[in-house]
Amino acid sequence: MPKRKSTKQENGNAFKLWWNRRFSHTKPFYENYKTLHSLGADLDYIDFLREFFARGERVVKEILDEQMKEKRWKDLETEKRALSGRDKYIRVAVNRTIEAIEEKGLPNTAEEKKRIQEEVLRYIRWDDILVLSRNAPKQTATLDWVISELGTNRKSILNYLYPDFPGRKGADKWGDFFLVALTDHLKEKTHNHRAHYFEAYRLLLKLRNKNHGSAQGHREKCKQKVFRFKKDYPRWKRDLHLLAKLRSQISSSEGNSE
Repeated sequence: MPKRKSTKQENGNAFKLWWNRRFSHTKPFYENYKTLHSLGADLDYIDFLREFFARGERVVKEILDEQMKEKRWKDLETEKRALSGRDKYIRVAVNRTIEAIEEKGLPNTAEEKKRIQEEVLRYIRWDDILVLSRNAPKQTATLDWVISELGTNRKSILNYLYPDFPGRKGADKWGDFFLVALTDHLKEKTHNHRAHYFEAYRLLLKLRNKNHGSAQGHREKCKQKVFRFKKDYPRWKRDLHLLAKLRSQISSSEGNSE
C-alpha cells in the first residue's frame, strides 16, 4: 500500500506549483511567500499588495524629491535676496561697468552713461534669472501622474502617499498602510488568525532592500506602527475595503483579457 503524503508535503507541493505558475518574477521574496503560504495567507492578494506598495513607493520618492527641490528652490531664493544686498550689488555693478567701458569706451554724455547703467542692470538681472531657473523644481509629481501610477483616484488612499498630510510629522504613512493591510489580511486568513507582525515587517524590509534584525524587535516595531496608524487614521477599515475592491477590479479585468 503506497505511503500517503503528509499534509506538510502536500502544502509544499501546492506552493511550488503556485510559485512556478505565477510568480517567478518575485524570486527575492521566495522565502517570504513560502512562509506566508504555510500560514494560510492568500498569496494572490499578498502579491497584489506587494505590487501596489512598490508603485506607491516610487510615487513617494518622486514627491519627496519634489519637496526637496522645492525647499532648495525656496532656500536659494532667500539666499539670492540676501546676497543681492548693497555690497554684492555694488561689486557686481562695478565689474559689469568696467566690462562695458572696456568694450564701448568712456561715456562722454549723460545719455551714454544711462545706456551703460541700463546694460549693467540687465546683466545683473539676467544672472539672477539663470541661477534660479537652473535650480527650479520641475513639478513632475502632478496629481494626474500620481493617479495613473497608483491605478486609483481614491483620495483617502492617495493621502497616505503625501508626507505633509495631517498626521504624525515625518511618519512613514505608506509603509504603515502596507503593514496595516498585510497584518489585517493575515489576521483574517491565517490558520491561527494572528497578525504575524514579524512576517509582515520582514516583507516590508525585503521590499525596501533593508537588512533583517531581531525577530522580537521587528515584531514590536511593527505592532507599534500598526496601532499608531489605526489611531491616527480611524477610517483605515474603509480604506482596506477600497483596496480589496481595487484588487477585485484588477482580477476581473485580467480575467476578461484572457
